[in-house]
Amino acid sequence: MSNKRDDSTSQDPFEAWRSFLTEAERNINESLSKAMATPQYTAASQGVLKALLQSQNTFQKMTRRYLETVNLATRDDITAIAERLDAIEESLSRLEKSAAVAGKSRSASRSTAAKPKRTRSPSINTD
Repeated sequence: MSNKRDDSTSQDPFEAWRSFLTEAERNINESLSKAMATPQYTAASQGVLKALLQSQNTFQKMTRRYLETVNLATRDDITAIAERLDAIEESLSRLEKSAAVAGKSRSASRSTAAKPKRTRSPSINTD
């Protein structure tokens, strides 16, 4: 019996582990690829997806009912309020712009108007 070790294993003790993991991963991927190609897998995944969608829909309905029961706003209510606020902000922006234009035209007409002369002389108080 020889007590000599191979140079590659003596330099890297985890090489056997890496090769085992690589081979195991390759075998698992092949097995899963074959399983996923079957019609049974397709039917099962469709069933799971359908169940998830139904449970999500049920949860949304229950949440909406709960929020209505405790008189809180739902997502649809918040969306409607946000849309109304956007419309109000746009209206205010238009009003501000038109007021600014009107204010500029008024100030321009005021600056061109003649100012009255000062008839009163300043009084100097000498005590």
